[in-house]
Amino acid sequence: MKKIFFFVPLISIFILLLLIGISLLKQDNIFQNNKVKSVLIKKQFPREQILSLNNQKLINLQDNLGTPFLLNFFSSWCEPCKYEAEYLEVLSNKIMIIGIAYKDKETDVYGFLNNFGNPYKKIGSDANGETAINWGVYGVPETFLIDKDGIIILRHAGPITKDVMINEILPKLKEINL
Repeated sequence: MKKIFFFVPLISIFILLLLIGISLLKQDNIFQNNKVKSVLIKKQFPREQILSLNNQKLINLQDNLGTPFLLNFFSSWCEPCKYEAEYLEVLSNKIMIIGIAYKDKETDVYGFLNNFGNPYKKIGSDANGETAINWGVYGVPETFLIDKDGIIILRHAGPITKDVMINEILPKLKEINL
């Protein structure tokens, strides 16, 4: 009889852990696609001018209306940004990419681009993070696909991997005839 009482606490702990595990599995997006939702999807992109990386001119994103483009927030200190660089290079052959250096130093960004390639047609600077706030960015890297009318049609938070490029971005590019 004493042996049975010895196993009761162990069985209770096991059942408790099992129930916690089942409840976690039932939560939305635990093992499914955990995309970050954006209130900007299907809306015009934020109208603002962004200081260029070298602080010599302003980048007006409205100048790109009529042409689809990707807007990619990145930083030289961001490890996932280094990983996605090769896939951005591939995508730059299909669509214009504008980069926004998030909370970074100009010299560090140029070093990053020299080491990992430069897929960007234009590069802006968001030294204080205000532009990222306006776009709803919570970390780097983060990428937005904007159609020719200035409508945001895709937001991807995190690095662009081969899988993301093939299964998310390229199908969206086909949808907009690219």
